[in-house]
Amino acid sequence: MAEAKLNKLNLTEKDYDGAASTMCKGCGHDAISASVQRAYYESSIDPRKVVKLSGIGCSSKTPAYFLSQSFGFNAVHGRMSAVATGANLANHTLLPIGVLQAATFGLAVVAGNWVVPLLERQGTSSAAAGFAGGLVLSIGIVTRPTGGLVAHRVGGRNLVALALIGTCAGAAMLSLDGPFGLAVAGALVLGLAAGLPFAVIFAAAQRARPDAPASAIALVNACGILTVLVGTPLAGLTFELPSDGRLAFAVIAVLSALALLALRAARL
Repeated sequence: MAEAKLNKLNLTEKDYDGAASTMCKGCGHDAISASVQRAYYESSIDPRKVVKLSGIGCSSKTPAYFLSQSFGFNAVHGRMSAVATGANLANHTLLPIGVLQAATFGLAVVAGNWVVPLLERQGTSSAAAGFAGGLVLSIGIVTRPTGGLVAHRVGGRNLVALALIGTCAGAAMLSLDGPFGLAVAGALVLGLAAGLPFAVIFAAAQRARPDAPASAIALVNACGILTVLVGTPLAGLTFELPSDGRLAFAVIAVLSALALLALRAARL
């Protein structure tokens, strides 16, 4: 049996193990845990001088699966960074590593939330309205990862332009007081458009800051989260107007058209 290889601290890679994973088979989190474990081992970082911090959810279970000799703290949702800052101020000799689920579907979430009450106020049943609203988010989830594949064929700028056109068209359809079929078509188009540009934007952010790619991606996600936090209550206010929320979709259509014009002007 081959002898385990030691790093500069005379530790084996086994010394950087964590608890047995309870993630679903094939889950990407296990690959991330293994990579983190290997990186700390190869860098000869003392696991007893590391503090692991996380929030809640699947991603936040990950720290349990590497560096079992390290300190750890599982915070509440969305507060990992605050707790990590406090831990670092309290003991700056420890090396912090934070794990959180830094992803949002931005417009897909906001628009999906809007579609349901919009259709209900137009007389559509709650079940049918829920179907249309869920369509926006579910399609957005599919198009977000596939956007990168499409970008390789049509180009990143063209994909963003296509997404803006789709957003404008879908929002415009939803802003009209038309039949249920038109609303479903609008939700479908809006869902397709909402997820497409993320891969391109993430790649562009990383190219802009090759020295800090993770921070660049976090900034993009922060913008998406801000859209959810700000956009949802603003849309709610439009439901108090005679338009019953259709104004919110009209505004999205106009903003998308303006963004498309700006994108075209930037090329000239």
